Amino acid sequence: MQQYLVVRIAQLVPAILLASVAIWALIYLLPGDPAIAILGPNATPEQYAAVRQQLGLDQPIPVQYVAWLGRVLHGDFGISYQTGLPVLELIGSRAIATVQLGVMAFLVSMVVGVGLGVVAAARPTSFAARLIGTYNSLTLAMPSFWLGLLLILLFGVWLKVLPPASGFVPIWLDPVATLRSSALPIVTLASYTSGIIARFVRSAMLDVLGADYVRTARAKGVEERRVVWRHALRNALLPTVTVLGLQFGAFIGGAVVTEGVFNYPGLGTLVLSSVVSRDYTVLQGVILMIVAAFTLVNLAVDLLYAFLDPRIQYA
Repeated sequence: MQQYLVVRIAQLVPAILLASVAIWALIYLLPGDPAIAILGPNATPEQYAAVRQQLGLDQPIPVQYVAWLGRVLHGDFGISYQTGLPVLELIGSRAIATVQLGVMAFLVSMVVGVGLGVVAAARPTSFAARLIGTYNSLTLAMPSFWLGLLLILLFGVWLKVLPPASGFVPIWLDPVATLRSSALPIVTLASYTSGIIARFVRSAMLDVLGADYVRTARAKGVEERRVVWRHALRNALLPTVTVLGLQFGAFIGGAVVTEGVFNYPGLGTLVLSSVVSRDYTVLQGVILMIVAAFTLVNLAVDLLYAFLDPRIQYA
């Protein structure tokens, strides 16, 4: 197990390195000039040249990349072009809000998705199973930004029971205010993923419920609820764990759109504002941190396999 962990961590290093190259290249494909974004359109060419020289933008792109990577390896992600604050400080102040939103949305999607998937598999011909199938189709077909706008219109404008714009309230300070301010973006983020989880759980449960050991448990008179939720579900969760890990990327991508719709002060709105203002250092830092987090989640998913299935041995 320890040897496997060391090998996997070693494999993460070239993956993140290649990701940093891709991030750097893609950022430079974006239209616009940071010097113009900083000084405005009325500055002189000499002023633009001075700002580019100050920021190091007059150097060849490979030289800029190596200098940036060297600073990142020392924990220095640079300075924001717009605010003058350290990029790592900006990311830290926004990451707390995004992590809180993502964890709550993930828990909601997991509870809803697993519950609906189990019910649909346990009673595949029932009316409830057909309703669950309809729910899955709707959540997968509806774009997150459109669902967010509908929720704002319904609960924020017509019913006026929830705020249309979401602010960040730490859950450890006021759980009620946190749920009230984040309810709409949580539902928006969780809906798509819950539909995917429900479909995979249903498919995996149908396979497991037809296994020999399940028929044996039923023949011994084990209660049906215990057969489904204790014996079958644990084995059905093994392929679902992979889907949960991959959906972490969907949460991050969906957070950019969802936070923009609800004006939620997280990493998503930071990315959007950085794109608009051509704040390349912030954009590079945020994307690199997201890629690193995604690779670590995939590693955690691999290690979770051994907990769910003791037959899996790492060597």
